[in-house]
Amino acid sequence: KEAEQKVADMQKTNDLIATLETSIAQYKTEYADLISAAQAIKIDLSQVESKVERSIALIKNLSLEKMRWETTSENYQTQL
Repeated sequence: KEAEQKVADMQKTNDLIATLETSIAQYKTEYADLISAAQAIKIDLSQVESKVERSIALIKNLSLEKMRWETTSENYQTQL
């Protein structure tokens, strides 16, 4: 009877191990997916940062051009 109990306990332990191994495999897959998603987000962030920097530079250049045009316009009006 004791041997039967030990066999039953061993079977339960083996079942638990199999369940845990399945869970671990799922977690590894989920982790890999999350790492891929995080990498994609980092790439998107880098692209957005680059676009923002270019936009800021463009706005700065347009502001300078606007000031130049205003000055030219004022000079032209005073000449008239």
